[in-house]
Amino acid sequence: MNKYLLFFKNSISEALIYRSHIFMLIISQAISLFVFVFLWKAIYAEGNQIGGYSLNSLISYYILSAIISFVIQGVDVAWRIGDEIRLGNITNFILKPINYFWSTFWIVAGKSFLNLLISFIIMVPIILFSTNFFIGSLDFVRLGFFAISIFFAFIIFVLFFYIIGLVTFWLGDAKGLNFLIRMCMFFLAGNIVPLDLLPKIISNINNFLPFRFITWFPIAIWSGKVELNLSIFIPALIWIMILGVLANFIFKKGLEKYEGQGA
Repeated sequence: MNKYLLFFKNSISEALIYRSHIFMLIISQAISLFVFVFLWKAIYAEGNQIGGYSLNSLISYYILSAIISFVIQGVDVAWRIGDEIRLGNITNFILKPINYFWSTFWIVAGKSFLNLLISFIIMVPIILFSTNFFIGSLDFVRLGFFAISIFFAFIIFVLFFYIIGLVTFWLGDAKGLNFLIRMCMFFLAGNIVPLDLLPKIISNINNFLPFRFITWFPIAIWSGKVELNLSIFIPALIWIMILGVLANFIFKKGLEKYEGQGA
C-alpha cells in the first residue's frame, strides 16, 4: 500500500510545482461559478420556480456541481493513460511490481485531493456568509451519505475513463473519443442541467448508465431529494463491480496486443 501512497504524494508534489497554474485554476473556477449564478438569476427574473427548483436551490445545485466537476472530473484520466500507451511510457509500469490501475488511481487521487483543497479555498466565503443558504438543514448523517456518494462517484469516474484510455491500445489515439464521451458525460451526469429537469425519455435512458452517480446523485443526497438508506448505494456498487471487471479484462487484452507488437 505504501508504494501506491507514494504515487499519491508525488502527484500532489508535481502539481504544486506550477503554483501559477493553481492560482489560475482558483480564478477560473470562481469566474465560472459566478457566470452560472448570474445566468440563472436572469432566467429566474421571469418566474420564481422552474421544475421544482427555486432560485436558491438551483444556485446551490450549481455550486455543488462546479465543485464536484472540478474535484472529480478535473483530472483527464483517459488523456493521461492514452499518452502513456501511445508514447510507450506504460512499459515502465508493466516492468515494475505494481498494479497499473492502482498506480493510476492514486496519481489521479492526489491531483483530485489538491483540487479539493483549492475548492475549499473558494468555498470558505460562501460557507461563512451564506451558511443557511448553502448548508440549510444538512445534518451529520446526510453529510456522511454525501461523502460516501462522492467516494463512489470518484471510483466510477476513474474506472470509466480508465477504460476509455485503454482503448488507445486499439485506436492508437483515443483523444477524440475521450472528448466526445466527456461532453456526453457532463450532460448526462447533471453538470449542465439537473437530471430531473430533462425530458423523461432521456432520464429513462440515463437510468441504465453510470453517469448520474457522478454528479446528480451526490447533490440529490445533499439537497434531501433522496431518502437516506444504505440500499441507495447498491446501483453504484453494481456499476463499480461491472466497470472493474471490464477494466481488468480490457487491460489484459490490450496488453497482449501491446506486447504482440513488440513494445
